[in-house]
Amino acid sequence: MLRPAVLARTALFAALVGVTAPSTALAASVSVKGKCYVAYPPNSEQASYGEPIPVEVEELTPGRQVKLTLEVKGTLTSSSPMLTADRRGNLVTDLTNWTTGMGNGPTKASDARMVVRDFWLGTELGSASLQVANVAALIDGDLMLNSVKRRWYISGLSEISKRNGYYAHYYLPSGKKVGRQYLGTTQDRCGFLRAKRYTFPGGKNEFPDKFDIRIQASPTFTSDEPFVEYRFYKVIMGA
Repeated sequence: MLRPAVLARTALFAALVGVTAPSTALAASVSVKGKCYVAYPPNSEQASYGEPIPVEVEELTPGRQVKLTLEVKGTLTSSSPMLTADRRGNLVTDLTNWTTGMGNGPTKASDARMVVRDFWLGTELGSASLQVANVAALIDGDLMLNSVKRRWYISGLSEISKRNGYYAHYYLPSGKKVGRQYLGTTQDRCGFLRAKRYTFPGGKNEFPDKFDIRIQASPTFTSDEPFVEYRFYKVIMGA
């Protein structure tokens, strides 16, 4: 048992940092809307962060100062600045500027936890489960050699590809569309696809050395929807 003097110093420390001695029990109810969230990797021309993740927290102590942390496969990858519960003990916010911590390439849907922690002590107060993935694509091998099928890896574009499938759309530098190839449907809720296809539709190399491959979950390409593009062999992202 702590001596009275020690107890007094503990109470004084809590007053100085502006918090009350928190309970270590998991008391907060945490919910995340949606099943999968995706992030553009650091080599992207887009911001190297994920789409905002909406988070709702209930049953906090009114005015409690907390932070959100994202843990992917048990590893801390991102955290929020200090957040304060309202007078009812609720908190509605988005986690922004987060990463998957899984490099630049395509990834399968990966289990993650959204954790609410006491800002000062780091104590876990509650959590919710979700899945995350990179927005990325990779065509294995030399793109100009079309004698064998290549392995295509794609992730993070859209769940709707389960309905429409992924397509590769081929464009010349002038912007003229010169071909389309069906790639397949996704294999998880974060839009992962692994397939073997020729680089060019039908295995015929009829294009010049410079061309774009725009991969999208739609048979008709539109720049208004998420896509991944191989532009003259440089992989970029679009939104």
